[in-house]
This record gives sequence, C-alpha cells and structure tokens, in this order.
Amino acid sequence: MKGKICMVTGATSGIGEATARTLAQMGATVVVVGRSSEKSVATVEHIKQQTGNPTVEFMLADLSSQKEIRRLARRLEGTGGAVNALHPGVVATRFGHNNQGLAGMLVRLSNLFAISPERGARTIIYLATSPEVESMTGQYFVNNKKKASSSSASYDRAKAVRLWQVSETMTGLSA
Repeated sequence: MKGKICMVTGATSGIGEATARTLAQMGATVVVVGRSSEKSVATVEHIKQQTGNPTVEFMLADLSSQKEIRRLARRLEGTGGAVNALHPGVVATRFGHNNQGLAGMLVRLSNLFAISPERGARTIIYLATSPEVESMTGQYFVNNKKKASSSSASYDRAKAVRLWQVSETMTGLSA
C-alpha cells in the first residue's frame, strides 16, 4: 500500500479506526476524517505509535453537514475512485450506546453477539487493497471477499429515484 492514500471516515473509533490502523500497518498514507479535532489528533497519534507509520494525518469534516460533504466531493473530483457498498456484519461498536430505554438496552445486548471492529473492517480493507476489485464499481460485498447481491428492493430503479428525491428534499439539496 506504499504510495497509496486512503481516506477513512469515522476513523476515530470502531470499524473506521480498525480500518485506518490496518491500512497504516500496510504502509498506506492514511487520512483520518473526523469532526472533532481532539479525537482526530489523539487517534492519529495512537495509530502512528501502534504502526510506526508517520504518514497518518487528519482532516476535519462533519459529514452530517451537506456543506462539508460538497467541500470532501470537490477535493476528490476527477480522482477515478470506485464506489461500492458492503455489509460488515453486526459489529460491537459504541453506535447507539447513548440511546435510552429499550432501544439502548437492545443495542447493548446485540453487542454481546457482535463481531469485533477489526473483524468488521476486513471487507473494507479488502476493497481498499485488493487489485482484483480495483476496477469494480457499483457492487455489494459481504463477508470479506464474497461479492453478493443486495436486497431485491435495491435494484428497483423507481424506488431509487424516489429515494434520491426524498433525500434531496430532506437535506435541502433539491432545487
């Protein structure tokens, strides 16, 4: 992975951190994307110490902000990157731990049966590093290297158009 630059969103904890750490171990230049400078700096330093890779940096971005997204998009324009989707499995992370009541209890209970962030990151690592998928785009991956079909609803063009329209309206991007 030397000479490759890998940008990892959500890299200050969970699957994202496991992904960033593994890519750094493989020699990639890793850009940790986070919305908190304190957490991002701490994560970068931790990954540098763990891996011995000095080429780990951070970029502040709040991906819940459409303005920020339009900015991580302009910078990547024309790079020829691929877009694929994956299901990492049920992963034990902190996601949902701030939920209260039954929802919070169910999230914490599901983590008892979940896989580790490192194991959940395997498919991401595979997609980021494998030459055999380098030119693939628009695919769905499950269980590390297994290319799979997504749900039948995901192939419905009319539903996709409607989802896009609703998303534009909800995010304020529609004209």
